Amino acid sequence: MAGVTLLNCDPDEVKFLFGVLQDIKGILGDAGPRSTTKMMEMNAVKDVLNKALKIHRLSSDDAVTCESQNPSGSECDVGDLNHNKDAPGGEQWKFERLCKWILSQLQANGLEETEQCRGIIEKLEARCGLADQQPAKGIPHKARPCTTPLDDAPKGAHNPSPIFTLPDELLQHIFRLAALFHFWVRAPLVLSHVNSDFRSIVLNTPSLWTAIDESLPLKMRKLYIARARDVPLDVLTRLDYQDQESTGQDEDWLNFLGKKSSRIGQMTVAGDNPRGISEWGRHVKGVIFTSLTTLAICVMNDQCNIAACPKWASFPRLRDLWIRGYWCRGWVGRRDPFPPTLRCLRLSKVISVSVPVLLKALDGIRGLLSLAMEDFSLDLEEHYPPLTDGVTLAVLEKLEFRNVPVTDMISISLSVSTPNLSSLSLMSSGPSNRITNFLAPFTAEHPQISSLRLLGFNLELQELKVVLHNLASLTHLHVRASSLTDNDLAILKKGNLLPRFAQIKP
Repeated sequence: MAGVTLLNCDPDEVKFLFGVLQDIKGILGDAGPRSTTKMMEMNAVKDVLNKALKIHRLSSDDAVTCESQNPSGSECDVGDLNHNKDAPGGEQWKFERLCKWILSQLQANGLEETEQCRGIIEKLEARCGLADQQPAKGIPHKARPCTTPLDDAPKGAHNPSPIFTLPDELLQHIFRLAALFHFWVRAPLVLSHVNSDFRSIVLNTPSLWTAIDESLPLKMRKLYIARARDVPLDVLTRLDYQDQESTGQDEDWLNFLGKKSSRIGQMTVAGDNPRGISEWGRHVKGVIFTSLTTLAICVMNDQCNIAACPKWASFPRLRDLWIRGYWCRGWVGRRDPFPPTLRCLRLSKVISVSVPVLLKALDGIRGLLSLAMEDFSLDLEEHYPPLTDGVTLAVLEKLEFRNVPVTDMISISLSVSTPNLSSLSLMSSGPSNRITNFLAPFTAEHPQISSLRLLGFNLELQELKVVLHNLASLTHLHVRASSLTDNDLAILKKGNLLPRFAQIKP
């Protein structure tokens, strides 16, 4: 703020800003040592206001003196009244620009979402003309005046930044890329306070406001939902019950989810143990999520053995499902197979799975296209007779095993038929032996596979040749094995073992 002068100030405007800064000072005073820098910046703003008020008083005194000495009304000498000229190299800011600068500083400091600060924000927005405005339907967005972000504008510069010459549609796309949902849930708030130009675009891009989670105050969640308009919401909720007791805030949040069920398109429910998932299931029991297509349920502690969740009938349009940590604890299986609408299924951190229960759960899915199992293992103590009737996933195209024991891959492949498989991905975090015990017979039964990825296994060149001999349609190979060298891969490229081979990636 050094070298800044408030131009054409009005005493009421200065008093307004003084009041705002006093309120902000109270908030920053409670924020601890980290707020020291911001406190210094706000004190610098006060110095600017003091200077502006002094200039206004001097100008008023000069005007009175001039009028008393020149009753004819002729103008006074310009040099006598020109008190608002700053020293060479200084900047002159108008009231609106200073308001916007304070807004941007509040946003950059992460204060906008607090209950106290929201009132300050609304007052500043009202004075700057930045309150939410919905464009009339059918009226195209007019060309915007080019403005320069307050903090990035060089002193004395009048040329707009090149970014403001981009079409609205491209800026909207850039904003969506910048707003990583749930990694930076406050991104649209930050973008909306860069300047009025950005704010206009952000407020007219509903997809930027769809990420909702409990880290936002309830009032802020409602603001996001209103600005998302009719776009399906992406909801993240973390339910941790360390003391086996829920809080009033948790209750409000779960009830809120039930009321907004028709608006939710994607949802992630996460907790340290299944108790939180059970509470979520209890609150949404009987609720139909008519728009939900993607669901992730994650439990970090897989040692618990209780879970009560809603029936799959609550999700009539569910297509993508990720279950992490406790699926084998009795939620799905014989009584409630996976929904037939699923297209992609991912099972992670799931151990001691019963084969009959797994098959029964998969049996309900006729249109599954992608199946991934990671950190997955079958029940070693389970003894079951050979299965004469397995499960057929007739349209499955992609199959992935990550950190799955080779013996379990073999057991699953013997029970689950995948006649139209086109992509197979096998990965291991550490060196793993005997992978050809699975690969050789599996590739012999699936010669139509066109894409194969093998990462982290011990594999000799001769063993790989046996596998590749079975795959006459292979076009993409990604292999990384401790026993293979660059020369081995060069031999594969030069030979005629893979006549249709298009790409090999070490």
